[in-house]
Parts: sequence; structure tokens; C-alpha cells
Amino acid sequence: PFDGTGWNASLEACRMALDSLASEAVRFGVLPVEYGEDCRAMQHLLAEGAVRAIVHTGQAAGSSVVRVEARAVNLRYAPLGREEAPVAIDPAGPPELIATLDVLEVTHAIRAAGVPAVVSQHAGIYLCNHVLFRTLQRAHAPALFLHLPILPIQGGPPNLEVEHSSAAIVATIRHILATGMAHP
Repeated sequence: PFDGTGWNASLEACRMALDSLASEAVRFGVLPVEYGEDCRAMQHLLAEGAVRAIVHTGQAAGSSVVRVEARAVNLRYAPLGREEAPVAIDPAGPPELIATLDVLEVTHAIRAAGVPAVVSQHAGIYLCNHVLFRTLQRAHAPALFLHLPILPIQGGPPNLEVEHSSAAIVATIRHILATGMAHP
């Protein structure tokens, strides 16, 4: 948890979702909240074996709906912090990379599970965007990112109960597996 509350909405929702996905072949990992270390941890997870799809989750304050990120931009906060101008994640890379799972279909699947969700145009310029950009550059599996609202215990409104965020993750993964969006 990096927001000082001791809680992470994404982590709590994933833990709960794993209980519902016990019969599915799902791998779970917690990525460090540090540039570079996030991608090293991701590469380590990918090295454990083939994956059919990648669903990243992260916490985002300021919303009461799940945001399905359509793209990652080639920008991140500067090494000295948010006061500096953003820098490119990959100076030789494209300006943006598009999620390789159908974000509109996933958004509809989340809504069908009774959870408010919207397509968001990009994942910001912090670590969520960074790991999505690097994943889209390097992974050999379709990927997307879900931004989950903070929990009521963390503040707000706006916020969302963990049961709803967990249901969004479960709906996403089951939809990906059921529709053949994932690699065989």
C-alpha cells in the first residue's frame, strides 16, 4: 500500500477474486510500487510458464467505477517526482500502445456482473501505466489493465466495496476465458 492507509483496493479485490476463481488456471502476483522493479517482477512471473492473457489491476482514487484502460502512454513521472516534467518510458518507443484485449467487451462483461465500469482512455502516467506499457511491449499474451476504486475504509466517496471490485476481476477473467480472447 502506497497511499498511507495500509490498504490497497487492488490487492484486496484480487485476494477475494482468487477464491472465486479457484477452479480456473489463474496465477497471481503482487508487483512492487517502484519503477523498474515492477517490470522485473512481471518478467519473473511470466518466466514461470506460458500465460493465455494478462489482467493487471491497480488502485485509483477519485472514481466509484471500474476503469478498463484502453491504452498505455509512453510517459511516466520523472525520476525526481511529480514536480518535474514527465519523461518517456521508452524514448525509442511509440507514443502509446493499445490494450490487446477487447476493452469494450470486458467493460460490458463487468457491467453484466452488476458492477459499474467504463472504458478509460489511458492508465495515467504513474506505475499502472508504466507496467501496462512495458507489458504491451514485451509480453507474448494479450493484456489489459483494470483500475479499481479505493475502498470505503480508505476514504471517499467516491469509492467502491471490495466485493464489487472482486466481481469485476472475476467477470473479466471468466469473459476472457469463455470468449477465446486469450491465447490457447
